[in-house]
Amino acid sequence: MERRYLLKEFLELLSCDEYSKVLEVGCGNGSTARPILCGRDNITVYACDCSNEALERANKMIEVSNVGSVAHCFHLFHCDFSTNGFPKWLACDSCQGNFLQRQHD
Repeated sequence: MERRYLLKEFLELLSCDEYSKVLEVGCGNGSTARPILCGRDNITVYACDCSNEALERANKMIEVSNVGSVAHCFHLFHCDFSTNGFPKWLACDSCQGNFLQRQHD
């Protein structure tokens, strides 16, 4: 199922500047990332899942969806935030601290 409604519901995605990044946690088969990548050529999507099988499906969906020109803007990684937290490369220490503080409030 493709989520075409995302760009209508989240107008912020349409007004992103050229260096905008989206983090999708729990990307599943990539059905959320695909319309974002197709709708805006200036967004980079970082997508993670705790399932390697889901990551393989997401990668395949982007490969076969005729959006090859955006494949370079799609970055998958394995992560289980419930046990591992943020990877160091994903967010600076200050950003990670702010996120953790909001979880405890």
